[in-house]
Amino acid sequence: GPESYEKLPDGVIVHLEGKDVRLKVVADRVIRVTAFPGKGVDLPASLAAVRSGDANVEFDVRRDRGNIVLTTAALSAEMLLNR
Repeated sequence: GPESYEKLPDGVIVHLEGKDVRLKVVADRVIRVTAFPGKGVDLPASLAAVRSGDANVEFDVRRDRGNIVLTTAALSAEMLLNR
């Protein structure tokens, strides 16, 4: 069936068949992408240097031709749902 998504205060989670993909807005020019099985969004702390998300970063999430597009003032990330 069609994939669904949830807009979060700091990004979006896209529910795909068998896994979820989270796009987290860290800054206007930084989006952290994580994929994980199942329906859990509590991720362990990253071993990489990752700044915490800034709730003041404005972004938009929309569906475009069946894909999910997250846009900030500086970039656009498109999640292709159809392979």
